[in-house]
Amino acid sequence: MEPKFSPGAAVVDDLAPTHALARAPSPELAPGTVVAGRYVIEHLVGAGAMSRVYVARHIELGISVAIKIVAIDGKDSEATVRRFLREARAAAGLKSPHSVTVHDAGELPTGEPYLVMDLLAGKDLWQYVLERGGLPVEEAIEYVRQTAAVLELAHAKGIVHRDIKPTNLFLVTLPNGARRIKVLDFGLAKQVDPNDRSIGPALTMRGDVVGSPAFMSPEQIVGADSVDARTDVWSLAATLYAILTKARPFPGNSLVDIFVSVLETTPPDVRVLRPDLPPHVALAIARGMERDLNRRFASVVELVSALLTPTALYMQSAPLTTSVPPPVGAAQGPASVLARIPRSAAVAVVAVAVAALAGMLGWWLLTSRSP
Repeated sequence: MEPKFSPGAAVVDDLAPTHALARAPSPELAPGTVVAGRYVIEHLVGAGAMSRVYVARHIELGISVAIKIVAIDGKDSEATVRRFLREARAAAGLKSPHSVTVHDAGELPTGEPYLVMDLLAGKDLWQYVLERGGLPVEEAIEYVRQTAAVLELAHAKGIVHRDIKPTNLFLVTLPNGARRIKVLDFGLAKQVDPNDRSIGPALTMRGDVVGSPAFMSPEQIVGADSVDARTDVWSLAATLYAILTKARPFPGNSLVDIFVSVLETTPPDVRVLRPDLPPHVALAIARGMERDLNRRFASVVELVSALLTPTALYMQSAPLTTSVPPPVGAAQGPASVLARIPRSAAVAVVAVAVAALAGMLGWWLLTSRSP
């Protein structure tokens, strides 16, 4: 299959972003059109409800780039332009091998804003999964780790992505054959630090729903003002569930079905679809999708640590570059076994054991007495 080229446009399928506003498509740029006096349009590579993406060539440098153009209308044109520029600032401020480089930004004569970005050769992670099936656990966790690395940088700047999902993770192949994730589409990024205005003020009103339903956290669905980095934790855990099982954790035939499912149901244990998964991976996914924010991982660092090291589920977070697995061949005594059991389950086991011992003792006392 030929590689797909993309700078981060939403893939047009049922995992693409869902937005409240629908727009009539604006006229396409014909091949040969010159943008900003520097970029010659070659062809359209993708289009969605909100944007179009073209392959273009820099006139002076001769290099190929991707140009992403957002459609606007009179109703919300100012907010659309501001949101798009925020994507440019957010992406440009993240210096990571897993982010997409933004080279230029501007506005067409029609008023439509555009970004000039790296042209990526490869395919999005969902397309990769559809071709291969559920991924091996080690490979899936590695893609989550790479995604978390750039999210950690974004969160440190007070930026929450709010639309992490398999189609926004683009898989490129390096010259040495290694695969690398590029995190796309910071267009819905939210600034959560009121003292940091690097990407501008929030552009959504109270109660707005933004994101992709099947991967949105409950707090995103209800439009909570307090959405923070933990919403990306939820989406990243849901993404891991999807790429391991080739299925959404919260399926539904309509937007309402999906929202109700996210808000009121618990996804089936991932081991129902992937019985080969280690228990700690299933527990980490479940905790990453806890509706109770206080029970969910506080950061992507904690999620990745729990995926890499079973005991990290019960320890404080460590840097993403740090992983200290238990020694190979280490004895698995009672203490280490209990450490892998959730606290509530461990308490229940102990309570049952105590009750059983008490019953045995009572029986022995009754039967040992003379008639």
